[in-house]
Amino acid sequence: MAKYRKIDSGAFADIYDLENGTVLKAFRRKSHIHGAVVDWYDHDLLTKAHFVAEARAYESISDQHDLSKYIPKYFGRANPVELLGSDEYVMGCGFIIEFIQGRAVKLCYATSDILEVLNKVVDELSVLLTGVNVGDASYFSPGLRAGFTLIDFALWESADYECYLFDNGTLSGSLKEELLEFCDN
Repeated sequence: MAKYRKIDSGAFADIYDLENGTVLKAFRRKSHIHGAVVDWYDHDLLTKAHFVAEARAYESISDQHDLSKYIPKYFGRANPVELLGSDEYVMGCGFIIEFIQGRAVKLCYATSDILEVLNKVVDELSVLLTGVNVGDASYFSPGLRAGFTLIDFALWESADYECYLFDNGTLSGSLKEELLEFCDN
């Protein structure tokens, strides 16, 4: 029996209730192309880049007093392989945030009562967070400390890497180095 209960799944990750007012966002091992996987290392590296971009976004906003009320409290990075005892996740690619009651809604379905403030916050995040797609975020309303709480607000732009991987079966040495440098800085 699983130690923690999975409460949601998205394109890249599963969400587990840690039963202490927090959740683990655990990034899954997944193929980033349609077709056979030649080298799982390349796919895991792309997943790691998605994880790193989102973790860095939480880490930078946690210090930004004005915007922090619009995101869940961030409790740091975690290793889902160790926490969950499963190799279906990428080693070291998870983080813990506070639990939010309710169901997340994509930004494009925002209700008129929060739309103006929501757009302002998304615009501010877009300026603060470079290299990520803030517009793909989701929100909970009511929020934890404001009218809404944003999640998934830092989707890393991976299309160029995925196209190369699809066309060639593996990433080139220089692309791997580029991704490793991104993940390590």
